[in-house]
Amino acid sequence: MFEYFPGNYVWNLSVLITLQNGGTIGEVDEACRPIREAAAGGVDAGTEQFYAAWSAVADRLVALAQEDEERGWTLSAGEKYRRAALYLLNAERMQSVHKPDRLAHYQRAIDLQHRGMRLARWGQTQRRRLQREGENPVPHYWDHALWVWGQDSMDDFEKLWDRITLDGVVEKITVPYLITHGANDRQIPVADAHRSYEQATNSPKRELKIFTAREGGVEHVNSDDQPNAARFTADWVAETFATATA
Repeated sequence: MFEYFPGNYVWNLSVLITLQNGGTIGEVDEACRPIREAAAGGVDAGTEQFYAAWSAVADRLVALAQEDEERGWTLSAGEKYRRAALYLLNAERMQSVHKPDRLAHYQRAIDLQHRGMRLARWGQTQRRRLQREGENPVPHYWDHALWVWGQDSMDDFEKLWDRITLDGVVEKITVPYLITHGANDRQIPVADAHRSYEQATNSPKRELKIFTAREGGVEHVNSDDQPNAARFTADWVAETFATATA
């Protein structure tokens, strides 16, 4: 896994997600370079600096996009708005759920994303979000988890845990079923992927693909090499459904 911030898994995961979703390496470096020392302070410390550094890059892109719009260069403007939204979303997801202006930051990013999509509607847009568990994907993890699941306390959350499962659901799948997983996923155990595969007894075609270091894509949601996993999935879908309809 690429580590811009040595030893800080959560911050590095955000960098990987941003790069895999269309961030440029120069702009990502511009956002990360001022906060390298802050990253050494741990996962939760320094998240305000993280937001400030990434939003500064987004603000610069928005100003450039506005200049492009004034010249009528809508494709260039749309792409800059899209990247600005990406960087803001990446910065927003790293903040505590108690940050008072978090919702406003999120809404600004969504507005920029929509503007970019309207202006550069022929360009590619990608939105991938992470799930939770194991090695924490975001700072302030437990506050975040309670907020996501709408729970008021850890006691309430613990009562909900056993209901968040695919047990009894996978058995009902009656269509082709592909499971992909990274061999070094530090959030969701590889054993969970094997469990779902074994439970999919009613699928006419089930396949489990574990991405290894040789291929790339070993981290959570294949964040170290998402294009590789995406191409595999696309080929599997094409092969499977071409066979099914032949």
